Amino acid sequence: MMQLESLPNDLLLDLFEYFDTVHLLHVFSGLNYRFHVLIYQHFRAYHLDLRRISKYDFDTLCQQYLRAIADRIVSCHLADKDETPGLLNLFYSRGFNINQFIKLKSLTLHHIYGRNIVEMLDGLIHLVYLSISKCNISAEAEGV
Repeated sequence: MMQLESLPNDLLLDLFEYFDTVHLLHVFSGLNYRFHVLIYQHFRAYHLDLRRISKYDFDTLCQQYLRAIADRIVSCHLADKDETPGLLNLFYSRGFNINQFIKLKSLTLHHIYGRNIVEMLDGLIHLVYLSISKCNISAEAEGV
């Protein structure tokens, strides 16, 4: 029987492609130094998909990983759905803000309610793609 640790790095990096960011970090982070290095090599740029994240996984992500990877997140999908109602409010209550993702190029908002979009996007100088669907977001801001 072959052990996962005996696989070559290239094959492990290919395997990582089948996991979303949250589950990959949860499953492989902290196993050993080799996996730690491979995970961060794999994630030169993070694609964070929080559309179907459970509250437990979201809390784990915020507490253990998000601060370390915030400056490398290039795309983000946020949604207030059944799995995590009020996700954006939870995100802000954990001390995070979208503009902390300084390399964010793509942002998708789905079923988000009650946030000022101008305020959310302030400082995202690399943003080139924005998708907003089924949201009720205020576009009003002072001076706009």
